[in-house]
Amino acid sequence: MPEHSAADSQPGLDRAQLARFLDEELQGTEALLQVMGQEADALVADPEAVARLAGRKLVLVGQLEELHRARCALLRQAGLEPDRSGVERLLRSLDDPELGQRWQRLRQAVERCRDANLVNGAVVELNRQHTRRALELLRGHAPEATLYSATGSEQTAGSGRILAKA
Repeated sequence: MPEHSAADSQPGLDRAQLARFLDEELQGTEALLQVMGQEADALVADPEAVARLAGRKLVLVGQLEELHRARCALLRQAGLEPDRSGVERLLRSLDDPELGQRWQRLRQAVERCRDANLVNGAVVELNRQHTRRALELLRGHAPEATLYSATGSEQTAGSGRILAKA
């Protein structure tokens, strides 16, 4: 008896639908990556733009979540787990190099988004720390710095004086 894959046992599986889902997810992911690049620029030059871009990101993430849910439903319909291994198993059973390439492009774009998100998050954290330190200085709570005397012994520096009052 020949071995049948999950995809072969599902006559309702639509390759065109899977291709469309992958293409739409790739387009959405690339759009998200573009917005994240704009966000990276805005984080250092245009703080007001960050809020606008955050709204755009939310819309794109919502669209991507919808597409992901649709792809998961298609995988369940084929009797597969709705995860990466399920997609890869389905693609192997379909033996369609073009679909495999689409999937790889999508995975690469998702990785680039993850990396961009980590960088943007680090920039946000660094900006937050700088702002906190500036506020501490303005309030007269200068962080103590360790300095060294002419003899090489450690000295703690910190004046504690208020630099400005509102």
